[in-house]
Amino acid sequence: MTDFPKRTSYPTDMTDEEWELYQEVFPEHCGYPGLKQPKYSVRELLNAIRYKEKTGCQWANLPHDFPPWKHVSRYFYPWKKEGRFERFRQLVVKETRVLEGRQETPTAGAMDSKSVPIASTKGPKGVDGNKKIKGHKRHILVDVLGLLLVVLITPANVADSVAGAMLLLAARRLYPTLKLIWADGTYRGKNLEEASAKTGIEVEIKEKPRDQKGFVPIRKRWVVERTFGWQMWSRQLSKGYDHTKSSLAAWVDIAMASLCLRRLFGQPSVFAN
Repeated sequence: MTDFPKRTSYPTDMTDEEWELYQEVFPEHCGYPGLKQPKYSVRELLNAIRYKEKTGCQWANLPHDFPPWKHVSRYFYPWKKEGRFERFRQLVVKETRVLEGRQETPTAGAMDSKSVPIASTKGPKGVDGNKKIKGHKRHILVDVLGLLLVVLITPANVADSVAGAMLLLAARRLYPTLKLIWADGTYRGKNLEEASAKTGIEVEIKEKPRDQKGFVPIRKRWVVERTFGWQMWSRQLSKGYDHTKSSLAAWVDIAMASLCLRRLFGQPSVFAN
């Protein structure tokens, strides 16, 4: 393995404590088919990926004091395919829940979707008739702390009730303890009802009062809105820059894992910078 030259640190660089956690999912020997071990430090490759997530820069515009961008991207895609970013996010979510005095796995949560404009002609796309946005939808399920449990990417024209059913099925596999999910009125529909009956997860619709004017946080459901707000501090998530659903989901995993790490180690949130 080549030692990378010392450089000035970036705010997105991981700390030694964070690196200890990363190594549970990204050990130093986690190369990709054809390489026995990475040419550069896994920690430095991950630092470059974290930098891209925060800044939204193109691969080719990664600063030159990181490993070569082609090398970084060459590891990003196999790691994504192996589910390492998702597994790491799940790990730090559990750690954060325990730190907050809760059980590792949740019993309740909230789900919602956000339409994201497309920036690549090759990515998943559709037109959200309500928001008038062409791009993809980011469907998320979070726990009562707003920590990400499941993310699903679809074209923007996919109905929330259809995607919500898929979220329920995925949530049941990952979180057997989950019993209740709050959602808004767009999730009403046969698909969600069938998924709720199949999984045993109750879905409670929380809607704003008919006479409400302007935005007012809705009890129980507001946490998922806050999570979308956190995600907007990640420039990689501001638009649909990637060509595949799996890559779009992986960047969400990376951003949400960074948030958990800041909570775990008492650092100022990277989303506030």
